[in-house]
Amino acid sequence: MAEIEKLQKLSNKKYYTYSTEQINELFGAIQTALDETKATFTTTNAEKKKLFTFSA
Repeated sequence: MAEIEKLQKLSNKKYYTYSTEQINELFGAIQTALDETKATFTTTNAEKKKLFTFSA
């Protein structure tokens, strides 16, 4: 959580400039990483092992 809180410092326009598109890109990437991490908690080991198989 502390690492996420550090992102708040980047919002200080006195020191940083950014566009709405850059904000959306940043938080889109963060959300994707969170979604992928959450998926690792909710999938079973059997689902994780099914990453690649040859078809019969």
